[in-house]
Amino acid sequence: MPARVLAGIAAFAALLLLYTREVPACSCVPPPPPARAFAEADAVFLGTVLSFEALPAIHQRRAHLEILKIWKGNKDEVDTLYTPFDEAGCGYPFRIGVTYLVYAYQDGIDRLSTNLCTRTRPAEQAAQDLAHLDSLSYFPLAIGNWWRWRSTFQHVMRETVIDSLRAGGHLYHRFDQFREFSGAGLRWSNDRELIVREDTSEQVWLKFGAKIGESWRVYGPQRLAEWSVTLESTTDTVTTEAGRFFPCHRFSFKFAGADNDWVEWYALNVGPVKRVLFGFAVIEYVLIGAHLNGKNLPTLVTETPAAPRTLELGQSFPNPFAPDRAASHLRATTISYRLLRPAQVTLTIHDLLGRTINTLVQRRQAPGDYVVTWDGRDQHGARVPGGIYFCRLQAGGSVQTRKLAVIH
Repeated sequence: MPARVLAGIAAFAALLLLYTREVPACSCVPPPPPARAFAEADAVFLGTVLSFEALPAIHQRRAHLEILKIWKGNKDEVDTLYTPFDEAGCGYPFRIGVTYLVYAYQDGIDRLSTNLCTRTRPAEQAAQDLAHLDSLSYFPLAIGNWWRWRSTFQHVMRETVIDSLRAGGHLYHRFDQFREFSGAGLRWSNDRELIVREDTSEQVWLKFGAKIGESWRVYGPQRLAEWSVTLESTTDTVTTEAGRFFPCHRFSFKFAGADNDWVEWYALNVGPVKRVLFGFAVIEYVLIGAHLNGKNLPTLVTETPAAPRTLELGQSFPNPFAPDRAASHLRATTISYRLLRPAQVTLTIHDLLGRTINTLVQRRQAPGDYVVTWDGRDQHGARVPGGIYFCRLQAGGSVQTRKLAVIH
């Protein structure tokens, strides 16, 4: 056989070997801890994979998700996610029907993407992350979220998250108006601190992890005013047109002068619900409506209109929760409620069809605060499927309900 033919065969064999050998798997350095990962990501959310599309031309897969909860990002963008085509390229191996906690990042052409090297993972393996994220739910920061207020003098105002900006290694969500700041950016720190950025400077505005009675300094625009802020309570109840919220954090702002003090309250998964200004006159701003991560308030609480005020049902925490999660302290959700007068109390869990899944409380109780846990089991002790459920509290003639989600 001529040498030229032998050389051609050898070259073809080498080429064939090159294209048929196993592609080495991608390797990643360990992802950062939850707090840093949250700060660096452009979107963080919980979603169930509905379908996939293969995009061979760009070596990507496009996943479509049903979004259960958003901690960070634009609600109009997070339902579509890109990832490299296979695990060799660090693509995330999503499975249809599985719920994931996703840390997503903007690629070069403004698409959200994720991969094996991020903290993205199935929800049942994300105990540490979900515990951290739930601590940040006292002010939901996402583009398009807004809060509408009515003052004592019937003046209506609104604060809206209009866009985001990255500065100093952090992602801020920018408001059209936040208190006296115009165009301020807000972000969460690693220590449950709400940071506000004005121009090129930033300051700690609120500390949700502070101890009761702890104080710190904040400044108004251009540092022309100064307040001492104190966390006064974490168990207040606030009732507004948007709903009844319990428990709430209460922060007082004491002005370094006169006639400029104020107090504000924050509710879990809602954000600010009430402000009271003290000056020449006392002016209240109460929440009358909000649009949060694609949902409108008031929708969380329903109460028989003519019933006397008897009870206050708080939002369960954590929500959503994962009963199959390895961390035992996160296998149940905690339900808090307050009775304002003695009553026969019934606390039940219902599915989307209204069927009673479990009865947690059924007895007469005295006025006071109560805490009950639900571990995601029905009345026979079996695990309930993942999905949306309702907690219904009845005391006397009053009824309130809250929505909660179970994930597996």
